[in-house]
Amino acid sequence: MSYKIIVENLPLTTDSRGLRDLFAVCGEVVDLKVIMDHVSGISRGFAFVTYKAKEGAQTAIDKFNGKYFNGRCLAVNWALIRLAQMPAANPEQNKTMPPFPEQELRAWLKQHPTWNHYDWLDLLEDLRRKGYGPWPDSPDGPAKIGLFLETQRG
Repeated sequence: MSYKIIVENLPLTTDSRGLRDLFAVCGEVVDLKVIMDHVSGISRGFAFVTYKAKEGAQTAIDKFNGKYFNGRCLAVNWALIRLAQMPAANPEQNKTMPPFPEQELRAWLKQHPTWNHYDWLDLLEDLRRKGYGPWPDSPDGPAKIGLFLETQRG
């Protein structure tokens, strides 16, 4: 099993080698991917780092979250699970689901072009208060919300 974290707010000049050297001090890095813009070839400002051991990933979160790297304050946290990795949702549950909160999420993105773990928790709580509780509380709801935000951002 491997453990994936997300590193956000990276300088646009970040490359895989420099980032791997930085994060390897926390444990064995089995994969590292700096997300690049397909057109410009420039970093999009975030990366995924996969560790062999959970302890290495947690050490990296503890060590680097909120710390400065090349003039930027990093946001480091556990990566969200992709929908393909999530267990299938209960079909009975979908009968009572409100519509997907796309309009609310788009408005939230305009106010939060970048966000951290606490912003994410506040968003889920806001959705609950607005009557979208089944989305943040269902087994695959947070992953769908996160995927929507990641694909719409930037």
